[in-house]
Amino acid sequence: MIDNIKIAEPLVSIIMTCFNSYNTLKDAISSIINQSYQNWELIFVDDGSTDQSLKIVNQILDNRIKIFSLDKNYGRGASYQKGLNEASGKFIMFLDSDDWWYSNKIVKQIDYL
Repeated sequence: MIDNIKIAEPLVSIIMTCFNSYNTLKDAISSIINQSYQNWELIFVDDGSTDQSLKIVNQILDNRIKIFSLDKNYGRGASYQKGLNEASGKFIMFLDSDDWWYSNKIVKQIDYL
């Protein structure tokens, strides 16, 4: 009976680049952690922030979060490329560090695909 077979949820890689987003970072990451879809990894790339952004993300204890820090500000393109190089999911999504998602965003997009 095919209805009783649970198909594994594919891994979704979420790439978040950050440059001095201390004030909005907690909300952005919380919106990922609170997703109804749970098979994700967050590839967090700090692009040489000079504020406390890196400290904030290092305080979040979730093994799905992978943190990378660039030694200086290279710009969004270099940060995105670093994130893409580190991603291992079947699908890739991007969330800016000053934005947030509704809790059903990933599941809606995966269902559509």
